[in-house]
Amino acid sequence: MAHSVFVTGGTGYMGRRLIPLLIKRGHEVKPLVRKGAESKLPSGTQCVIGDALRTDSYTEHVRRADTFVHLIVFLRSSGNRSVN
Repeated sequence: MAHSVFVTGGTGYMGRRLIPLLIKRGHEVKPLVRKGAESKLPSGTQCVIGDALRTDSYTEHVRRADTFVHLIVFLRSSGNRSVN
C-alpha cells in the first residue's frame, strides 16, 4: 500500500519541487489547491480543492493522510492584501 501524503502549498515554490519527488518514490500525493490551479500540479496527484484559510475545506484529508506537509506561507503587503 502506498504512503499517503497530504500537501498544502503544492503549487508554490517548494511544493512544485517536492511533489514530483514524492510521486517518484511511490507515494500517493494529495495536494490542496485553489479552484482553477489544478493544472499547475504534475500528473499522478489527486488534488483537493479547498481554501487554506478554511480548515474545514481540508481537515478530513489531513486526518486520512499518513503524512501532512504544510508549505503555505501568507505574506501581507502594506495594503493588507494577501500575496501568494
